[in-house]
Amino acid sequence: MIDCRNIDPGEWRGFSRKKGDTLLMAGFPCPSFSGAGNRLGTDDPRGKLLHNAVALHNKLHPDWFLYENVASMKQEHKDMISELIGVEPIEINSNLVSAQNRARLYWTNIPYHGPPQDRGVLLKHILEDGYVDRDKSHCIDANYFKGGNLKSYFEKHRRQLVFSKDGLCHVGDADLNGHGYLKRVYHQEGKAPTLTTMGGGHREPKVYAGGMSWRKLTPLECERLQTLPDNYTKKFAVSNTQRYKMIGNGYTVDVIAHILSGIPDDTTIQRVYSLFDGCSMGQVALHRAMYSLGKQDLLAPDYRYFSSEIDKWAMKVTQANWNATVQMGDIKDVSLYKIIKERWY
Repeated sequence: MIDCRNIDPGEWRGFSRKKGDTLLMAGFPCPSFSGAGNRLGTDDPRGKLLHNAVALHNKLHPDWFLYENVASMKQEHKDMISELIGVEPIEINSNLVSAQNRARLYWTNIPYHGPPQDRGVLLKHILEDGYVDRDKSHCIDANYFKGGNLKSYFEKHRRQLVFSKDGLCHVGDADLNGHGYLKRVYHQEGKAPTLTTMGGGHREPKVYAGGMSWRKLTPLECERLQTLPDNYTKKFAVSNTQRYKMIGNGYTVDVIAHILSGIPDDTTIQRVYSLFDGCSMGQVALHRAMYSLGKQDLLAPDYRYFSSEIDKWAMKVTQANWNATVQMGDIKDVSLYKIIKERWY
């Protein structure tokens, strides 16, 4: 019998191959490497969790791996992560497949055949038909356009719409207190900004709603920005605040599916270890790669999906959508010893 307390990576590699090919995915915490966390990197406690993921990676020796984080991180952090993982990242902006501007770096050993095709999706394409936000009277700051009706302004001065290089069209500021970026209102003919964990306090992206009004995007619209199925996060009765949070914490599904579609056709995945799994958007991406991108044999019929996550609401949404998912708990408590002891293979 194998003593799993003393097993070395070579023994595990041979032992684990009884079940077939393995994929490891890790969307490690972004705030530590973005402006939201002052780009402290591994000096931030959340950033240190990257080392937990890499340590497990070095024990498991997965056949395929995929790590994700923000493209705006410092060059020194990018270089450090590349050295730890052993590959250089590729950069893909979700605005190619979605109405969201979301530039991300992906470290992977999956063969890469270039970025996804630009689908030309705009905010107007993902808005709920007939939705009216009745919670408050939302007005755009009149000083921004020196008064007047924005609708007539746009009709008369169509060429005045100014788009950023990433497709965002900032048309005014909401009449709110707080940081300037939280007050920005975006036109439906452009893209939405990057989704964050939001969490209330008017942090949700805001869209122009005609006249001098605006409204925040709904949870369903944010799901569409992440190319999730409609109401994916609503299958378990969680609050809108929790829905916004888990959506902003996740992947853009179609970008991940595009990358996963590069796994060779003669490979069938038997086990997936998803670290910082959130509400299992990675699992959605695997199935989308199978059924929408022609990779029908990507997953074995009896594949097993192991999730490491600590957000109880995200875990409940995962189980509501994928009830066979095995929850491994906190990444800090997941080890090779525990994986073998619990038969997580």
